[in-house]
Amino acid sequence: MDSPAASPSRTVMRSFAPTAPAAHRCLLVNEIFEIVAELLLSTRSKRTLASLACTCKAMRDSADPFIWGKLDTLAPLLRLLPAGTWAEGQRPDNGKFVMIAPPVTLQWTRFQHYAQYVREFLWKDPTDVSVFALHTISLSRPALQPLFPHLQELVWVESRSNYFPFVHMFFAPRIRTLRITPSEFHAPVIMSLLEHAGNVCKNIKDFEIGLSGGNGDEDEVECKGAVGSALARFIGRMTTLERVSVSVRLSETCVAALAALPQLTNLTLVMDNETLETLAATKDANGAEPWVRGPWFDSLEDLSLQVSEIGQGTMAFLGSIRSTSLRELLLVTDTIQPDTQTVRDHLRVVARSAYRDSLSSLQLEFSARRPEDVVPVLDVGHAAQPLFGHVRNLTTFIIRSDYLVVDALALKDIASAWPVLEILALISYRGHTNEDKWVTLEGLVPLAFQCPNLALLELHVDATEIPDEATIARLLPAGPSPSRLTCFWAFDSPILQPEPVASFLQRLFPLADEVAYRGGAQYTLDCQWLFDSCWRKVQRLLRSEPEPQSPRRVAVPPL
Repeated sequence: MDSPAASPSRTVMRSFAPTAPAAHRCLLVNEIFEIVAELLLSTRSKRTLASLACTCKAMRDSADPFIWGKLDTLAPLLRLLPAGTWAEGQRPDNGKFVMIAPPVTLQWTRFQHYAQYVREFLWKDPTDVSVFALHTISLSRPALQPLFPHLQELVWVESRSNYFPFVHMFFAPRIRTLRITPSEFHAPVIMSLLEHAGNVCKNIKDFEIGLSGGNGDEDEVECKGAVGSALARFIGRMTTLERVSVSVRLSETCVAALAALPQLTNLTLVMDNETLETLAATKDANGAEPWVRGPWFDSLEDLSLQVSEIGQGTMAFLGSIRSTSLRELLLVTDTIQPDTQTVRDHLRVVARSAYRDSLSSLQLEFSARRPEDVVPVLDVGHAAQPLFGHVRNLTTFIIRSDYLVVDALALKDIASAWPVLEILALISYRGHTNEDKWVTLEGLVPLAFQCPNLALLELHVDATEIPDEATIARLLPAGPSPSRLTCFWAFDSPILQPEPVASFLQRLFPLADEVAYRGGAQYTLDCQWLFDSCWRKVQRLLRSEPEPQSPRRVAVPPL
């Protein structure tokens, strides 16, 4: 969002009298006043800024764009309407809300004067404005005029279905960011709003649509049929879109509309298997896939894709992306964890894709919906094999799943394939099924020497096997490694002797000072408590911190 100082309504400071105090004259310099105002806003001192605006007209004219630039409710503006046209009601929690009573005709002069400064409006279930007030405003506001004519960012999160339709009053031609989150996808309302937004907002760059409520079923809502067609038309008209996030399941027409956007760089979307399979089977009149002849995510740089399960459809989709600048890829399943071969097949597609040379971050999040589901074990070393030698520039590699195994050989291959690695996380949520494949402390050595830029490591490690001095001398012949690692999270990692573990880690990762135990799936509570206390001691030793003092017991005299 542009700063208030850059807006057309910004008032140039008036000249000051030579006898005015130096502090006053300094504040009348635009650049200095902007620094002061932004500091007050960043420290939530808007009241102080408002008091400053009351000192003189020059201060008021310069402070108003900052005071009114960002709002999260209509109540302050409604209180500027003429006396007798609004009133305050009492909520059950003793809070107040604004009501507007008839007549329908309102005097908008003061409202419009301050509304012109609003650049960001964040409506998130406010309780201080009644729905009847919104209804009255919608009937009496000046025809075809948005409430905030210079609005640039509109965020509308509304869990009350009777409030949601009034979002159309805030659509303005200068909006660059539009985020709409209703409580339900009522087709006529959504279609009408998309049509209206498409007619008014011509230059949106950041668009998000989802479902409020937080009940976990957002990804189950479909945006298909008539609503999907309306969304596809809206997307097709917004050729300036750069960032899009949709947390409801899209139709193939919506995906095709997104794929054709010339400036789209960031995309977050949810799709079901039916849509993916339909896209994979789509042919044009000449029998070619749509991504062969026309644009198909040509400028994409960041993709987050959530599906119920991965298969042939997701492989076709990942392989169809034509962008040669895709840097970040996140693939999420929340219903079925895939087996090793399925993941390997998908990573083979990534290794052959148009973006294999630009890809720097690859994150896979797999989980089953029910804890009691029987899920296969994911062998990371075997699954990642197709990437080695083809995807060369990864700085982030993350796999989190219900069950996975990673051994020392897999870590060695990863270290050899991606020497520029900065973040590595290989986590099993439900523990391990094959303790023979655990990585020991010795298995971390390739990461320390071949990935010197590695800063964060999340891994399951068996720290009960500690290399002896002869082994350490062989592994670290030149002393401490060149590793820059600072954070190490040990997941479900057994440890019994913190002192020698800390000594080894200090030589392997000389800069490490954030070490913590994370667990809960593999061991009993007693074991977890023991391991957690040992890893805490490792961190204290790495930081050269003293042991915490035990709480002093104070004798309580008998009554």
